[in-house]
Amino acid sequence: MRPPLRPAVFLALFVPVLLAAGGLAAAVAAAGPAPADAPAAGTPPAETGPPVARCLVLVNLATGETVLREGGEQCAERFSPCSTFKIPNALIGLQTGVLTDANTTFKWDGHDYGREAANRDQTLTSAIQNSIVWYFRRVAEEIGPRRMQNWLDRIEYGNRDLSGGQKKFWLMSSLLISADEQVAFMAKLYRNELPFTAEAVATVKEILVNSDENGVVLSGKTGSGEWSDGRKLGWFVGDLKGPKGEFVFAVNLVGEREGIDGRRAREVARQMLQERGLLP
Repeated sequence: MRPPLRPAVFLALFVPVLLAAGGLAAAVAAAGPAPADAPAAGTPPAETGPPVARCLVLVNLATGETVLREGGEQCAERFSPCSTFKIPNALIGLQTGVLTDANTTFKWDGHDYGREAANRDQTLTSAIQNSIVWYFRRVAEEIGPRRMQNWLDRIEYGNRDLSGGQKKFWLMSSLLISADEQVAFMAKLYRNELPFTAEAVATVKEILVNSDENGVVLSGKTGSGEWSDGRKLGWFVGDLKGPKGEFVFAVNLVGEREGIDGRRAREVARQMLQERGLLP
């Protein structure tokens, strides 16, 4: 049987342990209690701010199957198309002869439009890719209300309402379209079912290409707007063609949070496509 430790030996062994434990407790006390909702290391902070309502619609172009429709009633609600209207505006401009081809140039009028990209001469290509409002206001004016109305009726674009004025009816004004209708329009465009010449359709499709990588072509157009009450609107509508097929889509976002615009809608669309293995 092991003999009991003598008092001196016991103290020599146990006192350092007590001192160390006391030091640790003091350090913890000095640091204060950890918050109950503290995120784990490496966890990004939660997004804050007013909620954002969104609609995502994704349709298989070959089968017509709706792969995704998230957002319920918002997908059927009509909003201003904003700069997504540059797609039909360009098609109608090409069809009526207001525009000749992708290089049709309009001279900058010298006015400061608040963006360096806008303060220069524009071609149809640069005006779509840089979303130049003044270029397409000029296109719409030269098309004129009678011809514009005729073409919007023929392609059944949204509510077809031009009462807001020839220079702004598509900019948070009278013309409205839903995400469901945007997808139907894009499906007709990419199936070559719209009543435009093959040259006009091919020109616009080529300009709309955002990326072409690893056998996947992503095309689309953003749109951004803001209501007088401070709510913001973001659009991204387009087409994706890759090894898994061809799909058309529309995304819109509505909310008061800063950063709700077409660029954010494009990010949401890309995430939607990546989650389904359609976009690398």
